[in-house]
Amino acid sequence: MLHVTRESLLGFIYVTIIALLLVGQRISLPFVGGKQLPFAIILAYTCFFILLFTFQLKINTVRYFLYSVAAFLCTIAICFSDIDFSPYSFFYMLIVYLPFLFVLKTRNNKLYLQVLFSFQIIMVIGAFLGVAQVTLQVLGSKPIDPFSFLPADYVQQGYMTSYDFYYGIGKSVKKANGFIFLEPSFFSQFSALAIIVEAVYFKKMWRLILYFVALVVSFSGTGLLLLFWGILFVPALRTKRIITAIVLIIIMLVLFFPFYFSNLIISRVSELSTHATSGYSRFVAPYLAMVDILSNSGAFLHGLGPGAVKEFEDFYNASFTPISKIIIEYGIIAGPTVLVFIIFSFVYNTCYIPLSLSFLFVYLFLSGSLLQPQTIYFFYFLNIVWSKSNRSVNPS
Repeated sequence: MLHVTRESLLGFIYVTIIALLLVGQRISLPFVGGKQLPFAIILAYTCFFILLFTFQLKINTVRYFLYSVAAFLCTIAICFSDIDFSPYSFFYMLIVYLPFLFVLKTRNNKLYLQVLFSFQIIMVIGAFLGVAQVTLQVLGSKPIDPFSFLPADYVQQGYMTSYDFYYGIGKSVKKANGFIFLEPSFFSQFSALAIIVEAVYFKKMWRLILYFVALVVSFSGTGLLLLFWGILFVPALRTKRIITAIVLIIIMLVLFFPFYFSNLIISRVSELSTHATSGYSRFVAPYLAMVDILSNSGAFLHGLGPGAVKEFEDFYNASFTPISKIIIEYGIIAGPTVLVFIIFSFVYNTCYIPLSLSFLFVYLFLSGSLLQPQTIYFFYFLNIVWSKSNRSVNPS
């Protein structure tokens, strides 16, 4: 008779949800009012309730206090809002972050490493797909998208899934997203996270090289930023072996693909001062817009209300990050309170602080993750829910 242990069952649940959160990023379901409900939130809550009703979770009292204060102050801020706001956006935020209140009753270090390893294996598959995606185009094949065969309502809209990158005079390819990621920038960031996890815990050089190549073919600067962040704050990335491998790969790029390398680096550096570029819209425009909107609207204290930034995205050419979005919508009192709750959940008593800070860096600065279940729940199940133990899962 098959004997299923509690540990093996939990392992199956966690590995499954990490796999499906990655593979199912682009899947959504039709929702009321023409909106889409990401598959990620349905999947996460299903797993969350399984863990809750099998008594694997408990409430973290500090997070509960911070969540309650943030929800109360946001409600007060809404009451002072002078313009129409989106109740859907407010309640959606409360629902999305509700699982952050819960942590595992006990943390099994062996199980945590198993979950991290499952992420690494899925990223191996994603990396191979991304490299193949670009290689086939260079060889003359037309770009394909497996998700194009699904009805449009079941594919997450509102993202730049793939777009052209010029690697030579008159030559271009569609940036790689590994087919399954929402955007090339997501593919880039997750590849960089895989590099950090591999360097810290598993240390297989062939996987490190594969992830780095995947990061390169995404032609996206956010993954490189995360990698530089990792080199500064994750000691495992500063070993002579890893630095040497990265330098050798960069030298090969410069020698064999000089146009590509100069285009990737120079264009990214110049983006920060150039309007209508992804770098400007992600790292500069949101904060200029935040200062401009709040100083001219008279809503400095209470914000403009939930969902308000949607009206300003095109006008300011801004991809609003969580910091700018929450402060514009809820003001300088309630907004920072929400951020304190989120930051505390990411870093307090987590498995390995440098890794948690890398997740937080992606969340706060590299993506518009405030109401994005695809990334929020990935960070929750890979980091935040594990924040209860007397021991840390530090690298050996």
